[in-house]
Amino acid sequence: MNIRIDTTLERDIDLLIIEEFISEKDFAKIFLDAANITAPYTLETAIHSKTDAEYGESDIVFILNINGTRHALHIEDKIDAIAMKNQSGRYHERAKKDIAANEYDSYSVLIVAPEQYLNVNKEAHKYPYKVKYEQLRDYFATKKDVRSKYKVALIERSIINQKNGYQWEANPVVVRFCAAMDQYQKEAYPHLPFGTQAWWRGYKTLLTNATIVYKANKGYCDLQFSNTSAQDLSLKISDILPEGMYIASANKSASI
Repeated sequence: MNIRIDTTLERDIDLLIIEEFISEKDFAKIFLDAANITAPYTLETAIHSKTDAEYGESDIVFILNINGTRHALHIEDKIDAIAMKNQSGRYHERAKKDIAANEYDSYSVLIVAPEQYLNVNKEAHKYPYKVKYEQLRDYFATKKDVRSKYKVALIERSIINQKNGYQWEANPVVVRFCAAMDQYQKEAYPHLPFGTQAWWRGYKTLLTNATIVYKANKGYCDLQFSNTSAQDLSLKISDILPEGMYIASANKSASI
């Protein structure tokens, strides 16, 4: 069978890791061995995107019960995203805050990424424990079932997507703003879909071709329409466009 995947997002790998970690002990062992965890355990909790308004987001958190002690494994997942300033340090701050809140008793922090990213990214070097995407790919490559072949293709696509390990550093003010925005939505509007994990948060609307995009580094938000032009959009809504709003053109789209 030939499996072709156009692109892979970090969320795709996040969910793959969670699925396999909770269902396959041999897969979980890749991460536990990397963090020097060898004692028997039971998995109490698996969390995707654990967000703190002050210290940002942990991509994945597993809480293990090891001989009566709750140990959290915080995992940062990277394909080719920018390296946020002190991102590894904020993982420790979040974990310490969780311990103070009695969510668990101890923790480890780990990054999973393509080998190239781990080799060249300065922020990645600061994480105490590391797992390579290539280790995950090789794990599935030893299996003969079609499901594993699909996961090899998914991870391989991620490795190909990786672009030499970015050295950019994100603005910590923007990071805190996005984390606070996510936390507010979780508390006030948990039934709504969450935005894309980026500086420009994108939220789907009831219109299939319209997206609300908060542009954190520009100070405003757009209502973006795909597959249209600024001219066509202007013809439809110019008579009702409120003062202070204007129509802008983008690649194959237009925005208010």
